[in-house]
Amino acid sequence: MKPLDEQTVLITGATSGLGRELAQRLAERGSSLLLHGRDAERGQEMVQRIKEGTGNDQIRFYRADLSSLREVGELASQIRVPRLEVLVNNAGVGFGKDPSKRELSRDGYELRFAVNYLAPYLLTERLLPLLRASSPAQKQTGNDCLDISFGRDVKRLGCDCERASSRLFDADKNGVGSRVADHEFDRRGIKGDAQACS
Repeated sequence: MKPLDEQTVLITGATSGLGRELAQRLAERGSSLLLHGRDAERGQEMVQRIKEGTGNDQIRFYRADLSSLREVGELASQIRVPRLEVLVNNAGVGFGKDPSKRELSRDGYELRFAVNYLAPYLLTERLLPLLRASSPAQKQTGNDCLDISFGRDVKRLGCDCERASSRLFDADKNGVGSRVADHEFDRRGIKGDAQACS
């Protein structure tokens, strides 16, 4: 694996929490960063602070609302860089102030399922050619993808099927979204799993 100062890293959900902290640390180590967030103003302010604090000017911001699959696709198409070694699917949405209230995404999917599972899957799928081309030595084993999703309680997602409490959907194990992505990655011959491939 290349040293961090030779890698380009895309981090979704980079304007707060773990994503922002990871961006700060990677910037300090010299990585080229592609940072995503929903709020353009907040994102640009964060990029400016990190650049000033680290001296790393290899940082770009991309705005997209991951509750819209159209915007996820647009985000992927905006990533026009010669290489991308690491994709960190960090963006996620929790249950908000009223966990009993079901919220829908702009496409009509349950909001948490759309943002925490569908969006990272689609983004990863669209960026796989670039990830593979950027790490030729890793073509056989998969590139570095990290999915830091949360909100895996399928019952609270609005799934009312009897299988919601079965082992397949057991929220204490892997979530349904990761299982679906694992199956699709297996079908396409992609090594690793939806939560962490390296």
